[in-house]
Order: sequence, then C-alpha cells, then structure tokens
Amino acid sequence: MKRSLIALTLCATALAPQAASACLYTQPPEPVGAASQSFFTGKMAAAAFTVDIAVAGETRTAFGSDPDWRSPVTTFHVIERVKGNSPDRFSLFVGASGPDHRDIEAQHWVDEQGRVTPYPFPLEQVPQADGNYSMTSCHPGWLAVREGETYVVFRNADGRLLGRFALYEDLFTAAFPLVQAGLGTREGWLAWSGPLQAEPPAAPSLSELAANRMVVRFHNPLSERDARRWLRDTGLAPFAVRLVNGELIDETRVPVGFADSGLIERALSDAHDAAASDALAILAAKIQADITTETLDNDALIRRHVWLVAQAASRFRNNTSEPLITELEVTGTSASMAQLRNNPRGVDVIDGPLVNGTLYTSQTVLPGDPAQSDAYWYETSASLIARLAAVAEGTAIPAPVKKPTEPEPDPFAYGDCIRFGREEAARLADLPEQGRLGAMRLFAKEGAAICAVKDGVLGCNLAPDSSARVSWAGWEGGFKISPRGARLTFDGQGLQCPGG
Repeated sequence: MKRSLIALTLCATALAPQAASACLYTQPPEPVGAASQSFFTGKMAAAAFTVDIAVAGETRTAFGSDPDWRSPVTTFHVIERVKGNSPDRFSLFVGASGPDHRDIEAQHWVDEQGRVTPYPFPLEQVPQADGNYSMTSCHPGWLAVREGETYVVFRNADGRLLGRFALYEDLFTAAFPLVQAGLGTREGWLAWSGPLQAEPPAAPSLSELAANRMVVRFHNPLSERDARRWLRDTGLAPFAVRLVNGELIDETRVPVGFADSGLIERALSDAHDAAASDALAILAAKIQADITTETLDNDALIRRHVWLVAQAASRFRNNTSEPLITELEVTGTSASMAQLRNNPRGVDVIDGPLVNGTLYTSQTVLPGDPAQSDAYWYETSASLIARLAAVAEGTAIPAPVKKPTEPEPDPFAYGDCIRFGREEAARLADLPEQGRLGAMRLFAKEGAAICAVKDGVLGCNLAPDSSARVSWAGWEGGFKISPRGARLTFDGQGLQCPGG
C-alpha cells in the first residue's frame, strides 16, 4: 500500500554476557507486544532528534590502542531518514556481535498504574573523560550489532543514541534506541509507526545556549591541511567533523570532553573505511537468498526494503572525489570563541542551544532523498532483483527498469452509465429537453434520447457514446453513456441508469 509508514522491529540486539546474576527485580519482565511496541516507538520518535533506518558496517576500536579510547565504534550507513536530516554515514559506540553472543529481547514491565515501562536495555559505550564507568550488577551491558544488518536508530541532538526521555509526565527513562528493522512482514515484532513529528524541537531562549560549543560551517569546504591550519589559527578543537565525500556526508563524533584536532584525521580515516565497507553487500546477499519475484509482487514492505538497499548502494558508490571538511562542532576558551564570533572569516558560526540537555546542531542540508517517493512501486520485480544481485556481488548496479505504463481503465467496465456532476452538466446547458416527469427533466441532443411515460414511469433509451443532462429536486448532473447505449428510468422516487 502506498504510504510512507515504516515497519519497525523491537527485537533482539546482541550483548556480551555481563555479571548481572546478583541483580534482582521485584517482578519478571515480559516481551514487548505489538501494542506496547507501537507506544514505545511513538514516544521514542517524538523524543529523538533523528530516526533512521541504517545498516551496520565495520566495527573498529575507537582511536586505536590509546587506553582512554578502548571503546568500540561502528559506522552506520543510512538507507532511509524517517525523522530529521542525518548524515549519510555516522558512527556510534557500539560493538560487533558474533554468533556466540546471546540475543537480548525488548522487554518491559507493567507498573502498579498499569503503565508499560522498559526493562533495562543495553547501552552505547560512550567514552568517559575520566576513563570510569558506573558498573553495577544491574548494569544492562553494552550494545553490539552485526555487520550487514539493518537497524532503526533513534538519536538525540548530540548524535548519541537516545537516552532518558519523558515516557510519562512523571517518569524519565531510557527505552530501545537501536533495534533491528527486519525485512518486510515475514519477521516478527513488527509495528506500524504512524506519521512522525518531523520538526525539530523548538529552539530555546538565548539563556540556554551552550557557551562553550558552536557549529562552524565553511563557505568553501577545506582540505585536511587547511582545516588543521584553521584550528591552529582559532585555538579551537573539534568534537564532531562532517565531510563532504562526493554527494555523501560523513560524520565522526566524540564526546565534547575528547575534542582534539586529531579528530580531523580520524574522520578522514572513517570516511575511507566506510567507503570500502561490505555492509550493504552482506545485507543484499541475505535478502537475495530470501526473496523471489513472487515475494516482491505480494509483499510491499519487502519490495520497499529491497528498493531502499539498491538505491542506497548506488548512492554510496558515487563518492570518488577527495573528502573535504564542510562542518565542525568545536569548543574552546571563551576568548577564542568570542574572537571567532566577532570575526568569522569565511565561515557561518552557529551557536548550539541545549535541547533536553543536548546540543541542537544545525544539520547540513542534503540532496533530495529519493526514499521518500513511491518509485519502488514503478520498478519491475525482475529489475529489483537484478539490482539487488549487483549490490551483493559488488558489480555495476544497472539502472532500474520501470513497469510498462498501464492502460487507462475502461470507465464502463462496471456499467453503461457514468454519473457526472454540476460542472460538466453546466457545459451541456444548451441541450434541448427530451423527457420530463414531475420535477425531473432530461436534456440530450436530438435523437440521442427517446423518452416516453407509461404507468407513471419515465423511460428513456439513450444513444451510444452520448451524454444526457438531468435536473431533479435541486440536483444538476447527468450521465455519460457507453458505446452500447443504455436505458434510464424514473418512477418519481428514484432515478435508475445501469452503472450510474
């Protein structure tokens, strides 16, 4: 069906076993059912700054062997933006899941008031500036994903996975910010998400601005060398870097406490690694093994998913130019930031207001997103499968083949009369009257209607391919007649014309 609703799957992500055996809860959790799933999805989508359908790529160790940076980092490739305007690729501090890792199911409780509340869900392993984590026996553990699988990703304005938000007026909690998207309707735990609130939160007052953080957008994107020189000249340090890479936007982001000019090099390395990723090929091969032309003809959600993967793969391959730095989020001393505000020197300076404790970043405007159209309906199933196979095999992706134009439907398929209304009747105002009974009058060309009254019923034989205007009890309209003609009758109470 043609609607931009998206099937979300609140189900398992992988988690390395944690020592939680000593942690006790007063009631056992239960799996999230369809009704609760829709409730949580709507609440998370409203609270999130961006909601994306993204494919997990390669997982690396953040910033190499530095003991302060032993957090895993995974690049995600966006195939559809459900809410907000995310970069094409971004990274999160989540690990790689293997076949031996157990799955964690989305679960919840029902409290004393009958409300559903989420069971603790694995967390993004965001580095801490002091190198310490608060680990208890009730800690839910760290999130991990499988390369080449598709996820729904809810992020806050700081680019991190959505944390605590107002689930109820009196309850702030975290839910399920990264969940498997699934493939169409055949996998369980599907829920329809209604139209999402696409607008970002309202900008707060100036008193809420983050004084030590700003976004810098370069009028002309910079090379690595020029970006480093710019940072030295301004005395600022980046905690987020966005690159323009052909038609793509890549983003690398760290907590503000780790801001450092070395992030420029890391961002370029991330973009290079992401460009060589096999994530979409892995996903395409998995989908290809499960579908046929019959599947695509009968399952609109899988059809759309296949189309999204093929479109994304085509887009991600068009990034052969040198990556350039287009936008930085920076921090520094009050003096250095004030100096840049007073003398921007070829950049746009955007002060980031705090929204729910996080920085509202002005996202880069991206090219029009084809995933918002209905194009997947118009491509043949054979073409979709061919393009998916090319993605899986790493070969050139062919252009989509559109279905042949369907002939216009026969307007007389279900009857010999097609009713029309006042506007078309007005164009027939000059037709002469051919029949009358009481307040009902019928108008047609000479010879196009042969009418007679018998036993209180008006009967009119209407000529093929003609039109008749009718005026009755305030109704002005008429009928277009089929190529084989029709008979109209009126008994003073009702007007009958086959198909009318």
